[in-house]
Amino acid sequence: MRLLLFAPVLLLVPGCTGEIVSGAGPVRTAEAPSPGDPVLPGPSGLAPPRYTCAPATLALEDPPLKRLTRRQWEATVRAAVASLAGSDAPQVLAAISPDLAAFPQDRFVAASTRGHDGFQRADQVLTQQHADAQYALAEHLGRELTSTPARLGRAFGTCLTDSSTGNDAACLDTFLKTRGARLLRRPFDDADVAFYRRALRGGAVDAPALADVLALLFASPELVLQVEQGEAEPALARLEPHQLATRLSFAAWDEPADDVLWALADSGELFDDATFRAQVARLLADARARQTLHTFFEGWFALNRVADPRAGLDRPDYRALVGPQALPASAAGLIEDVYGAVDATLAKEQPIAALLADTAVYTRDAATAALYGAPPWDGASAPLPGPSGRGGLLTRLAFLVTGNATTHPILRGVRIRTGLLCDPLGEAPPDAAAIAAATPLTGTESERQRTSATTEHGGCAACHATAINPLGYALERFDALGRERALEQVRSPSDGALLAEHPVDTRSAPRVVAADLRPTDGAIDLTARIIESKKVESCLATQLVRFTWGKAQVQTGDACLLADLEQLARSGASVTTLVAALFQSESFRRRVIEP
Repeated sequence: MRLLLFAPVLLLVPGCTGEIVSGAGPVRTAEAPSPGDPVLPGPSGLAPPRYTCAPATLALEDPPLKRLTRRQWEATVRAAVASLAGSDAPQVLAAISPDLAAFPQDRFVAASTRGHDGFQRADQVLTQQHADAQYALAEHLGRELTSTPARLGRAFGTCLTDSSTGNDAACLDTFLKTRGARLLRRPFDDADVAFYRRALRGGAVDAPALADVLALLFASPELVLQVEQGEAEPALARLEPHQLATRLSFAAWDEPADDVLWALADSGELFDDATFRAQVARLLADARARQTLHTFFEGWFALNRVADPRAGLDRPDYRALVGPQALPASAAGLIEDVYGAVDATLAKEQPIAALLADTAVYTRDAATAALYGAPPWDGASAPLPGPSGRGGLLTRLAFLVTGNATTHPILRGVRIRTGLLCDPLGEAPPDAAAIAAATPLTGTESERQRTSATTEHGGCAACHATAINPLGYALERFDALGRERALEQVRSPSDGALLAEHPVDTRSAPRVVAADLRPTDGAIDLTARIIESKKVESCLATQLVRFTWGKAQVQTGDACLLADLEQLARSGASVTTLVAALFQSESFRRRVIEP
């Protein structure tokens, strides 16, 4: 059959309303440090808050359509197959696996992006490839779920497979109002039932016709679009209960609402504040919420861009740097180490500053742990602290390994400045490459000397000399494999021969806060300065709002929500507490209805 599919369009991301109930639900404060936990510095050198709530100036935005991420779309399909196919679900999923794989991967999207940075939730591009993949999946699922009488019975009920045909119409209607409505995440009325019954073409309710009904459901634009409408109230309207359940479940789990949430939406109890708070707590206590937070940190920390330690082995200077060191087979162990630190912080309900200061080694990969000079973690016992020279998150291998022989202090500095501190940087001057190329060098300079000579004069100096390079210089104690060093060896790119050695210099004035000119010496000092500033807390608030709503950047209308979350983060609240507060906010539970 020919199914009418949506045309590819560029979707807008929903905006916040800028409204929040500050006292929505109990807020848990961070636990007191346990013995062995990092001792965090006091509030000297505090940066001013980034956000201020001024409701009268807010430009409220809340576009109605949002494309599901690939992960959310696939979770929706898998949940539907589990419900419709029962014990045959594994076989059906295996049959449609090529169709699932054909759905395009999401890009990492930020305000200025080439598909590498930011959050995958912010990828709102909808292409013909999306449509083709969904169309093929819909037809295939229709055939698979009706291929035998047993599968027909599991999907539609025994009333459609018994010897009587007199009850077929009522049985199909019941299916559409229950399982069909659940698939598209909203109640069905009589008009919806009539629309999907059209797939029968007025003929018998047999297996081919029911396959077309299923195909029409799975090909619906509503399967891939998160459609939201508010109640008929002025301006800021409460989401319909099933839409609120869907928003909460996709935000917390990247999955459609489960039976508990759906039942509460059916009854309207989800609108009760105490009930909603209890559901937020239930979802956040589930392991699926932890996986969603991993997705959040993957985007915030750009873990998709962690370098493969083996990438530069075709270069003589890198092979000479590696020497007899056994290298990890991939970047997986480096990323696992970051997630381990994240999970420890979440489990202890600690503030984000604890993640910055945590020096324990969490990788279970022996080769990765060896780069730290530590044994691998067994995953069960308390992880061992890393070597004393480490400064916590900034010196985790995932943030230091470059995949070639150079340490790239510029890239390290940019990652801290824009990623961790959320400070914007201007565009490089058009002649930046020419300036660098024209700088006379002998080839024996240290990386710091080379970086300073090529970037800290002319039009490049405004950013590099104050905002970028000093942050990168603080990490020069660690080589391109993330190993500690006292001397930097400069080697020939052509044959790896040793050309020069330089004492490592990690002194700089990082200006974490622009007006703070105090010097630091190394990663531990820099980490302490960043913790003092509380700028990461402000950045965390920014990134949580961006991630939750799938935004390329925050907007004016988000200011009140951001100010509230920022204040909560800077008071020492845990990440989970911040997420709970965000979900309980009026910004999350309502949307703007245009007159």
